[in-house]
Amino acid sequence: FRTRLDRATEPAPTVASAAWDAYMQVFQRLSADDQLATLASWNSSAADRMVLLAAAVKPDIRPAVARKLLDYVTALNKTDSPAAVAFVDQLTKTVPDLFGSEWAPRFNAVRKTPEPTTSHPAASRPGS
Repeated sequence: FRTRLDRATEPAPTVASAAWDAYMQVFQRLSADDQLATLASWNSSAADRMVLLAAAVKPDIRPAVARKLLDYVTALNKTDSPAAVAFVDQLTKTVPDLFGSEWAPRFNAVRKTPEPTTSHPAASRPGS
């Protein structure tokens, strides 16, 4: 079924769009536990869809979803920082509060580029 949701594998854009709309309607009716399980089953190749699902979760599981997404983006940041920043940017557009005051600073921290460490030759010489 998910192949019909994927715009890359479904040749008819209208089918992919209709399948996604139906999927979202069903997702919103799921129990909180089923929403968590469904979100966990999505992989990184569909990060944009993960964000859309996360935006539609029930309020009582928002912290658990925030934790899953933060774990995902933190791991992504170690291997592909630009992709992690793009993910947080998309998440911010879709979930403007970034799951609340506890989570927003954590997601925003991914946007910060680490300061380059440069050693100055004078500082490394003995006696300087």
